[in-house]
Parts: sequence; C-alpha cells; structure tokens
Amino acid sequence: MRAAFGGISNVEIADEMKKTPSAITNYMDGRVTLPLVMEISKLTGCSVDWLLTGEGEKFITQEKQITLDEVFESKIRIIVQEELSKQLQKERGRPSLPLDLNNSDEDYKAA
Repeated sequence: MRAAFGGISNVEIADEMKKTPSAITNYMDGRVTLPLVMEISKLTGCSVDWLLTGEGEKFITQEKQITLDEVFESKIRIIVQEELSKQLQKERGRPSLPLDLNNSDEDYKAA
C-alpha cells in the first residue's frame, strides 16, 4: 500500500486519507476491506487489481476506466445477439451468421 502513495510515511498517508496513523498501520498489516481498497485506488490512481495482488499494471489509464453500465451494456448486447441469431436459425431451419447490432440497416442493405 505504501508504494501506491509513493513511499510516504504512515502519518502522511493518514493525513491524505483522513484516517488515524494507527488505522494506516492496520492497513499496512493487511487488514483492509474492499471499500478501503477502492478509496485508495481513487486517491492514488492505482488499479484495484494491482493493490490487491501486486500484479498487472499499477496505474489505471483513462482508456481502461469503464463504468459498470458499460460492462452490463456490452454483456447484454452479446446475449441479445446470440439469442436473435438462434431465433433466426430456428425460423430459417439452417445456421445463420451472427447478427451484429452495431451495424445500421444501411450496412445490411449494402451487403
């Protein structure tokens, strides 16, 4: 955790986090919660994965920051595409190509 804060002392970390130095000592000893890890990530820009495991990229880049809504939207889009493709296959009685919901109607007319 100290590396996330650039190696500063527990007292300095405590000041930044608005916590007591003894609480920071507890965190340094491994007594952390997920909300605390999320708070440290937000304060330092370090990735949650790196904070928890010490592996992977240390800092979060802007391109990699995605919202939970974006994750759900992507997963829902995949499920809908698969289900529509299955339904078309059933109706046609033969395999069909997967649908791409990212393309407009114009894209299909041109094909």
